[in-house]
Amino acid sequence: MPEDLPLDKYRSYLLLFESELIRPDNWNKQNHQHFQKIFTWNDEYVDQRRYFKFNFTHSGPTCSVPFAAKTKFCTLIAGNKSVDHPFELYSKRIEAIRWFEKYHPEDFEFYGMGWDLHKFTTPLLAKVFNRIPPLRKKFSEKWPSYRGSVRDKLLVLKNYRFSICYENAYGIPGYVTEKIFDSLSAGCIPIYWGAPNIKNFIPANCFIDRTAFRSYEDLYFYLKAMSASEYDQRLAAISAYLVSEAHRQFEPAANAQSVAGNIIT
Repeated sequence: MPEDLPLDKYRSYLLLFESELIRPDNWNKQNHQHFQKIFTWNDEYVDQRRYFKFNFTHSGPTCSVPFAAKTKFCTLIAGNKSVDHPFELYSKRIEAIRWFEKYHPEDFEFYGMGWDLHKFTTPLLAKVFNRIPPLRKKFSEKWPSYRGSVRDKLLVLKNYRFSICYENAYGIPGYVTEKIFDSLSAGCIPIYWGAPNIKNFIPANCFIDRTAFRSYEDLYFYLKAMSASEYDQRLAAISAYLVSEAHRQFEPAANAQSVAGNIIT
């Protein structure tokens, strides 16, 4: 939410992207009174009168590597971040990493920014030491399955059968970000946790619903038991979805049409 709110409501429009985990002020409806129309991905707000749908978008190359050609089992790509919020899933990513490292390290590797850097939180230390990368590396936690940062997610993901794709938060309808689409585009079946209405946007046979499993052990055995035939059928479903009408709402052109159509009219 901008610090200086507009004075002319009828010439002002708001795009809401950050979730309440990062910017709780974005979702204070009193702040919305300063805008004529609001664009957001949050389905709890969208009414097609004043609040209009504006999705996180995804576009780019795709690939589909069959089961037999996959050389690795499971991965995760995410930055090392944290936040204190009841809906957060940052800590659940760490749970997944530590579970695989403890029980099946041979089947898991992960990537992302910041995992090799300690973040000092004591106010006095943080102000100074967080600006010294060598010191942050020295005190960083040890992650045996960490493989560094990546420049091209598709080139990494396509080598894995599965990818852990947790949104930053769960329980927020319509909060569907690039995380699941990066995996789908790479032909890597996502293990998803996030928007409760995800099946309204992406067919159930295109991803694995993490919330359907009581434990990581149950999830792991399910993934290991998946046949080559079922896996390749899921890849075919993903390929069909990415060129379908249902996927177009997540393409940049759909957002452009939503904004232009509702501002110009």
